[in-house]
Amino acid sequence: MTYHDGTYIEYEYDAAGNRTQLTTPARTVDYSFDVLNRLETVTDETGTTTYGYDAVGNRASMSYPNGTVTEYTYDGRHRLTQLTHSRLGAVLLGLSYLLNPDGTRAAIIEDTGGVITRSTEYGYDAVKRLTGETVRNGIGAVERQTEWIFDQVGNRLEQTVTDNTAVVGASLLAITNYQYDLNDRLSTETTDASLDGVATGSDTSSYTYDPKGNTLTKVTGGQTQAQYQWDSAGRLRQAITPDPENPGSETTTRYTYLADGIRRSQTERFGESDAQTTRYLIDPVQAYAQVLEERVLAAGASGAGVLIAAYTYGDDLISLRRPTDGAGGLGSAETRWYHVDGLGSTRLLSDAGGSVTDRYAYTAYGELDASASVVSSENDYLYTGEQFDAGLGFYYLRARYYEAGTGRFAGMDPFGGIQPDPLTLHRYTYVHLNPVSNVDPSGKITLGQVVTAVNVAGNVQTVATIGVNILTGNYVSAAGMIAEEVVYSKLGALGRPVAHLSSRALGLFYRVFGRSVKLKLSSIPSGDDLGYNLNQVGVIRPSNTQAHHIVAGTSTRAQAARDALSRHDININSPTNGVFLPDCKSTAALGSIHCGSHNYAYMDSVNDRILAAEAAGGKIGVLNELGAIKIELLAGLQQLNRHGVR
Repeated sequence: MTYHDGTYIEYEYDAAGNRTQLTTPARTVDYSFDVLNRLETVTDETGTTTYGYDAVGNRASMSYPNGTVTEYTYDGRHRLTQLTHSRLGAVLLGLSYLLNPDGTRAAIIEDTGGVITRSTEYGYDAVKRLTGETVRNGIGAVERQTEWIFDQVGNRLEQTVTDNTAVVGASLLAITNYQYDLNDRLSTETTDASLDGVATGSDTSSYTYDPKGNTLTKVTGGQTQAQYQWDSAGRLRQAITPDPENPGSETTTRYTYLADGIRRSQTERFGESDAQTTRYLIDPVQAYAQVLEERVLAAGASGAGVLIAAYTYGDDLISLRRPTDGAGGLGSAETRWYHVDGLGSTRLLSDAGGSVTDRYAYTAYGELDASASVVSSENDYLYTGEQFDAGLGFYYLRARYYEAGTGRFAGMDPFGGIQPDPLTLHRYTYVHLNPVSNVDPSGKITLGQVVTAVNVAGNVQTVATIGVNILTGNYVSAAGMIAEEVVYSKLGALGRPVAHLSSRALGLFYRVFGRSVKLKLSSIPSGDDLGYNLNQVGVIRPSNTQAHHIVAGTSTRAQAARDALSRHDININSPTNGVFLPDCKSTAALGSIHCGSHNYAYMDSVNDRILAAEAAGGKIGVLNELGAIKIELLAGLQQLNRHGVR
């Protein structure tokens, strides 16, 4: 594909449909895949990044060209419990995840070289909205504590921040109160600050909106801080903000977009200076469009412009290269490799020698925690791995712009929500008010955590839903669940906290969710209906397979588990309760063979596991356990009958 300025992207694929090469005007990147069509290596001019997987398909490791290694550890339900970035055995950053019974993250403990440096604890209300965040230093002293209060529909009414690091030997208290109009649009926010109980000041910001609900202005203390202009499609076309380097002057930024709404360029003019345009070379083949290159053009210039940044992607962003010769050549470029946490947020950047150059920490909603960050490199990809627009102070999430300070979007959600799930009906809040566990890369739909990426290409599909993947076509040894939750958008429900979010998985889910999905959810168990439902949510049926009910549909031996499904409105023919397994004729490399009656040992085990999961986590526990059993079936770790497994 070629853009109007002459920049282009060329792709090559193997017989299985995997993309094996990507070429742009600046470089070529090669990809290789294992026998299960999982991404194995990504090679650019700096070297090769290698992916490793465990026995059931979770990402186990990443090895970078600069000698750094990332390793992942999971619990018995395939939820992330440990993520470690290291080089030559020395820990650069270790992250331990402690989980509540329902799968929400209770705490994250950080260490360097075996020494705890920081920990963060989280509190939730009954509907899993984040209500508290407590950050402690390495010896357990509280550095910062934040509490949130919401109204019944999810508007943030109050935020209280106690910061013991802002002023040495003192405690800074900041209480912010929020007011809204009848359309849940933020009208004013007022912050009152005090130091050790002595009032230090108060600030009030007010907002106005256009008829479509897009933010038009922000005024603080009587001074206009931002003015926005939007087009008829709800895309931000222009922003006027104060020039941070020249008080009294303004910065005007204009944006252009591709036909599909993805941002293509931004042109900045600081005060009376000449404008400069940054163009983005967009790769639309990714599940979510990604920037491969950035090029700048001076005012009045034409053509492709001068390369200032080149990004390498595997399943997600691997590295950034910035030319240092002034002419846009990569021969003398400076490279930074990305190291992320369990939410996909950039936590470290490392250089060619494997040394850490930058460290990032964030508040729960994505504001940079300056007291715990060391920043020296030019880098825009931060919280949840998304692009931060420093001029706007917003994260660009494709369909919309997100403001971390208020935990809200600058424009209304184009997705109207679904009645059975009230959390989807709010048009401005971010990720159902659970930013510790959820993401929204499209700017349209909140997604729970998803299992570590396994490559999606050709006939290997990954459908991300409430926290898991379904991998079909080649019996990749990982799986997940899809259910009525696809239709009802029960996406705040957590699946498995994992090492990193797969943009491919999320994107494919969004495409499936966006189409009309009609399921056959009768009360009579039916293999045909189950197979149809799996098909409806995007699962391609491989040859020589049968649709298997994880909880058996007719045997009295499985009645206890069936009753548990019924208690939580999970239909027996729901794709949550189904998986395609190889039959007696199949030559699939992996999988429990589905041929003949199931043995009692399997059904008794499913009964015990489903009931235990229900007791610990209710419906979400049951859904998680169905997903875990599905993984084991596809990996050939469960024997259904005398025919065994492959």
